[in-house]
Amino acid sequence: MTQPNHIDNAEQSDVASWGEMLRGANLARSIALTGGVGLQAVNNFIATTILPSVVKELGGLQFYAWNTTLYAVSSIFGSILSGRILTRFGPRYAYACAATIFAIGALICALAPSMPILLLGRSVEGLGGGVLAALAYSVIRRVFRKPLWPLALAMISGMWGFATLIGPAVGGVFAEIGDWRAAFWTLIIAAIVFTIFAFVSLPRDESADRRRTTIPLVQMALLAAAVFAASFSSLGSSLNLTVAAMVIAGTFIILLLRVEHQAEEGMFPRGALTAGSKFALLYSVLGLLTLGTSSSQIFVPLFLQTLHGHAPLVAGYMAACVSIGWSVAAFWSSSRIGEAQRAVVRSGPIITFIGLSSLAVLIPLPAIYQGMALMTAIILALFAAGVGLGLSHPHVLTRILSTASHEEADSAASAISTIRMCSVAFGSALAGLVVNIAGASSAMQTFDAAHAARWLFIFAALCSLACSALVWRNWR
Repeated sequence: MTQPNHIDNAEQSDVASWGEMLRGANLARSIALTGGVGLQAVNNFIATTILPSVVKELGGLQFYAWNTTLYAVSSIFGSILSGRILTRFGPRYAYACAATIFAIGALICALAPSMPILLLGRSVEGLGGGVLAALAYSVIRRVFRKPLWPLALAMISGMWGFATLIGPAVGGVFAEIGDWRAAFWTLIIAAIVFTIFAFVSLPRDESADRRRTTIPLVQMALLAAAVFAASFSSLGSSLNLTVAAMVIAGTFIILLLRVEHQAEEGMFPRGALTAGSKFALLYSVLGLLTLGTSSSQIFVPLFLQTLHGHAPLVAGYMAACVSIGWSVAAFWSSSRIGEAQRAVVRSGPIITFIGLSSLAVLIPLPAIYQGMALMTAIILALFAAGVGLGLSHPHVLTRILSTASHEEADSAASAISTIRMCSVAFGSALAGLVVNIAGASSAMQTFDAAHAARWLFIFAALCSLACSALVWRNWR
């Protein structure tokens, strides 16, 4: 007899096909949903690429990291608010509102005379982008029949891989021509075009609930405080300060969980924080899937340049192999059902574990072993890490959408984006913490990149191993 807390592997009622997904109204709606995610994702990579040029003109080097941190926090806020916006206004107006906020943020950035104004623009931009990214998961339930959900989720996953490839290239072009403001003007035009297309292609929800809903301001403040504390912990200026910052971040998380558990209307659906519940298991799997790869991927270009002498462009696109593997596997895996679905979901974290464990061995290898064979092996390991994530990801998200009741559907869907963004934020902080401690622990006065890389990928692999244990035990 299946335990209540296990994740049942229910058969789908009928078979879906990519042909059905990519024609007629479904094609238009797919473009709208993936376009919103694409705006958020591409913008993130473009901004990261042009930021050195921004600092050269505006100054404010001391606020360099705040561009990413504020954007991440406001994106999390956007994802939390997305369900309430969708419930109140319906898909058409929710997307129009989010894209407008995004465009206003990009406009502030394009006209910014100083770094503080740019930070304001990035915050507004992140808020709109966070709503856009989260809306995709919620709107899937409303515009597609259930067998098409995994395919739609695979397309959304594919947009992040596309953004990894196109974002740095586009940002690099604007940086090369010395006109970083043009990058934001381009995003404004893209947001306007997207708003028009989404407004035409998405349905107007006549059943939208116009009642006012409570915004979880206390939980949002505690979450922001935890993210900022975790970000400071990764700076590594002092081990004592690092540990203190992590303790503070952990304290804020504990307070957040207590407040959320007692709230009548919180950030997550009811039962999501109850140990052993389906929601708790599914969100834990999603968090660990994201944490394992995101915590290590951001440092891959640094290690490839420092330890292997690769040019920045080569190192960047080698790191993108994770996203390519994720996208390819997600598209292939999304149409699996029944026992085939259970097999790919269970194998995903194991493949990611193998890829990350291999990187823990390959990347720290000394110069004597370096050459085309090692470069190929690293590329394959990075690709494998992404493949494992892509195999499981669409089905985990589909199960979250399927588990939610009608009343909590929007809350459960928006929580997907919240969990994912929080995992990226905390994964980045934990990665910085591991790298700083490991890199400083095995050398007197210099940074030991090889030692730091080894321990970073070991940490990431352990996250995937923990995810695998959860999936094997509970996915039935």
